[in-house]
Amino acid sequence: MSTLRHLARTLASSTPGGRNLLSWIRRRRLRAAVQRTRHGSPTSREEATPGPEFRLFVELPSAAAATMAASLQAISPRIRAGAAGSGSTEDTDWSYAPDDVVAMLTDHHLRHVLLCLASQPLDFLVVSHGLDEPPALQIHSARNALVLSARARTALRTDGGLPPGARGRILRLVPPPDGAVLVPAGLDELGLGPLEADGAELCAKGAWVRRPRRGMVGPPARCSLPHPGPARPSSSSRSCSRSGASSGI
Repeated sequence: MSTLRHLARTLASSTPGGRNLLSWIRRRRLRAAVQRTRHGSPTSREEATPGPEFRLFVELPSAAAATMAASLQAISPRIRAGAAGSGSTEDTDWSYAPDDVVAMLTDHHLRHVLLCLASQPLDFLVVSHGLDEPPALQIHSARNALVLSARARTALRTDGGLPPGARGRILRLVPPPDGAVLVPAGLDELGLGPLEADGAELCAKGAWVRRPRRGMVGPPARCSLPHPGPARPSSSSRSCSRSGASSGI
């Protein structure tokens, strides 16, 4: 799949109008995914494969639960909302518990959160409202920025940190909520314990496995391409030949 994507990008960059076509295809795929997340219905035969079922519970202060729960649940069938401490989080896969309702994630943000959770196997999600290069964050508060799985939520309550190997991601969503006062923050200010970062990908220390970079379908070659015609082999070619690598001629 990565080889096909690389080939598509190469053709798009070398064909007149190819970039515009590629952008149009991406917009259609994103629009279809958002519609699927919003309405819970597939839009094509490929997308008809049942995805992972999950529910996101939004914990609200008691004063705001009565007025905001219905509007939040109208965003998607996957969202449930209620008062904090009601015990409803025990039956849901994910939870979001903002400490400031005025600066909590908007409907637009929550739809993107659902889309991310439906497409990637994660344990936690950090929403940043700035365009700083990850892992730099722009957040209102840690609780307003964190979406936790049941596994991560249980570990934080019992052990005070994420379980080793828990995987997460930084999701940059702009514009920020109208009532948010953004401050720069680091990963250590989230209260999740020690984290390692590889760009936007996060992992609790203990079992980090780096993913292969995009476009790399196999290990890099040990030898450079041979020069045309007879030529004196370089020192690097000689070292490769001694190690048993083939020059390809």
